[in-house]
Amino acid sequence: IVTNANAAKLTFFLASNEETSDGESVDERGEDFEDKFLDLFIGRTLEGANGVRLRCYPEAQRSLSDEFGEAITGDIGLISLGYVIILIYMAINLGAFTPVKMRFSLSLGCLVTVGMSVGTSIGLASAFGQFYGPVNSVLPFVLLGLGVDDSFVIANSFDQTPPLPGEAFDAPTRVARALGHSGVSITVTSLTDFVAFSISISTVLPGLST
Repeated sequence: IVTNANAAKLTFFLASNEETSDGESVDERGEDFEDKFLDLFIGRTLEGANGVRLRCYPEAQRSLSDEFGEAITGDIGLISLGYVIILIYMAINLGAFTPVKMRFSLSLGCLVTVGMSVGTSIGLASAFGQFYGPVNSVLPFVLLGLGVDDSFVIANSFDQTPPLPGEAFDAPTRVARALGHSGVSITVTSLTDFVAFSISISTVLPGLST
């Protein structure tokens, strides 16, 4: 029998009623219970015997996701601003700071390609039954870093492969020559990233393995 305590912790274990719906694992009964549980006890103070006041600090399985969601929602504006800054930085540094050589279209195309890659990866993961987890939220930033890096490598190789003396300007030939120089480094880094992400599948943490 507890006669005196400054704090007490109560833990409730719920039976799992998870079902797969639209490629996601959901537990409607558990989620309903957590919603009502949190609404009932968040910010509530209970009156105990002898005028003892009990301050409640409820935590459910979804509490961590709720906090992450609120933090991410508050940073959406900063994320959008970051993409705009990256676009401007790429437009200036991929070429020269002139209206002709700024390569704004190339920068925009790089960002669009990253967006298409994110959408494709999420679609393929869902097709193979892999659920969207919290770690997947950073995927756009990882792919953005890889895509931007590769675009700088290709653009730099293109600038360093001008037409040879006496050779007529042939854009396809010059692009092929630039990709021949940059393709090796891009392939090596891409394979390295692939191996690194593949190794993470073996982890016991569900958020990282998916």
